[in-house]
Parts: sequence; structure tokens; C-alpha cells
Amino acid sequence: MTVGEAKKNLKNLERNMYGYNYEAHFGLNVLDGYKSIDEIRKELSLKYSDARFCDIIPELASELDLWNSIRYGLEYRGDDVAGLKLSNEKEKELLIEQEKYKLFIQQYLTDSTVIFNYPAESGIPYVSILWGYSFILFNSNGTSLFINGLASD
Repeated sequence: MTVGEAKKNLKNLERNMYGYNYEAHFGLNVLDGYKSIDEIRKELSLKYSDARFCDIIPELASELDLWNSIRYGLEYRGDDVAGLKLSNEKEKELLIEQEKYKLFIQQYLTDSTVIFNYPAESGIPYVSILWGYSFILFNSNGTSLFINGLASD
């Protein structure tokens, strides 16, 4: 999947994950040619115009942490106050888009990928209400990826 196709996929995810007092947002940045996590943090602070990227040190995370966080957000359906109520057909559409998203992320995971996580309470890049994640998949010999997702009411 190309980056353009992935961005279209994120828009489809957002459209399909819009419900009663509930909306999800996703972002990605492909980061090519960066040799250190500090270079990436500086780039992200420019992209998001937020110095907190430089102030807050991301934590090392495992691939399991990455997938658990993503899975939690994608599977979250909320409750009677805020959440998603999908027909079987809409649920199937959503699951297809979610699988595309996971396959795109998988492209950036190699044996040498180092995964960093910004804790949800850091509010990077945005404050989440119901769930949220921000990960850097750092590949010093290739292309890195910054992904984020969150839901609010």
C-alpha cells in the first residue's frame, strides 16, 4: 500500500468510526532518511508546531505494546453515552479498512525496527478522551513511520 492509499484508508477509518458522541482520528507521517530518534522528534515538532515533541522523551515499546494499543482503539465501540453502533454491513466495511491499516503499518516493522511510544497522558500529538496512541517505528537504515490515533466525544 502506498502512502497516498494509506491516507485514503485513514479517512475511510475516520468516516466509518464516527458515531453517537464519538469520533476517531488517525494520522501518519512517513519519515525518510532520519538517522536518530532526536532528528525525528525535531521534525515532528515542526510538523505539529508543538514543542512538546522535543520536551517529552518517547518510551521504548514492544511490538506487542504497539498492536495492543492499535487493537484496543480499532475494537473500541463505546457505550450508550458515546460510541459506535454499526450494522453488520458497516461493521464488515470497517473491519476491511482496519485490516488495510494494520497491513500498512506492518510494512514498516522489520527485525531492526525500534518502537517508541508517547504515553497517552502526554497529549502528543493531541489529547485523547476515550483512547489514544502515538508510536514512532524507527528504522535507522530506512524509512521510519509516526502513527497516531485517538477518539473523543
